[in-house]
Amino acid sequence: MNRIQLFLLKLYTFGKIKETRYIKEIDEEIAIKKGRGYPQAVPFINVILFPESIFKDYDKETIRYFYFHEKGHKNKNYLISSILCLIAILSAIISTSAFFSSILLLVLSKYLLMGICLIYFLVFLLIFSGTSWYLEIVAERYAIQRLGKQKYKQIKERKRKKYNLGIFDSVMGRITHPPYWMYKKIFKIS
Repeated sequence: MNRIQLFLLKLYTFGKIKETRYIKEIDEEIAIKKGRGYPQAVPFINVILFPESIFKDYDKETIRYFYFHEKGHKNKNYLISSILCLIAILSAIISTSAFFSSILLLVLSKYLLMGICLIYFLVFLLIFSGTSWYLEIVAERYAIQRLGKQKYKQIKERKRKKYNLGIFDSVMGRITHPPYWMYKKIFKIS
């Protein structure tokens, strides 16, 4: 990892980089962030970032899965994902401005106002979730190609049993990630 990448990574994580570490099992250098969190591929810096807690909480096979999943994000076409993210951001801006402009139209019936707001929110949610689900499916495909379907299924089953998420994390996870049964169906995992 070069100095520019490390500098940008420190900016991205607000200085929470603990170290960079070469991981023999995956044959790559990754950045380690202090504390808890989720693994992530940092866009445009071309670095995979793991929280330090992941090495205590998960076995080597699950860490390999996390790595391949994040590498799938890192290897994707940034132009396509950037366009999709731009569409999601624009839809957020449009839905927010529509919400505030509809407040100005309070002369209208409150039910019409609520309907307009609900429609804009649902459109934003659909675009955001669709974009996120597409990017997650691409990353999972990469992980499955590297691990094999059986190993992938074993790791996902272990990981699902280990998670004990709160309601907020569960809802956000469903908005940003497709359910496991959908991965099974898409990639024909029995």
